[in-house]
Amino acid sequence: MALVLLGAMPAFAQADAAAERARIAHERRQVESNYSAEVARCESQFIVASCVEKARQQRRTALDRLSREQNVLDDALRKQRAAERLQRVQDKRRAIAERPAEPPPRVVQRAASASVAPAASRPVSAAHDARPSAAEQAEREAANERRVHEAAKHRREVEQRNARRAVTRKPAAALPMPAASDVAR
Repeated sequence: MALVLLGAMPAFAQADAAAERARIAHERRQVESNYSAEVARCESQFIVASCVEKARQQRRTALDRLSREQNVLDDALRKQRAAERLQRVQDKRRAIAERPAEPPPRVVQRAASASVAPAASRPVSAAHDARPSAAEQAEREAANERRVHEAAKHRREVEQRNARRAVTRKPAAALPMPAASDVAR
């Protein structure tokens, strides 16, 4: 019941809060202008420091009061927004509870290869067995054997190339001898 009343109140409260914020802003400007005028008046006197200090104290007191009023408005606004959020959450929970239960969505896992569909997602029929045929199995084994041979061939070529480079490469130049002054350090 209280949440329903809070739901009806925001339009009036917001208009009232906006007017109150405008009043506070106007009073702040008024306090600042009064302070500036008082400081100008103090500068025309012989004892400036105590007069300016008194003007600062009056300004601080007035601004503190306005800040407290602003904090009260901000706190009320935060509470109102929290109540609205709570109401939305309760409405969503109520809607979810009233909705009939649906089965969870089906998760389809991706296969390692995009061209081969996983066995779980392939249609199973009497003509097509879920296991690969002998021809498919032989083709896979041949492709695997070909890749192994190509990798071994590539490895041998790299080793031969590195050996040729090691033989034909000039040795690195020796480092210069350090000066006697550098050794003493």
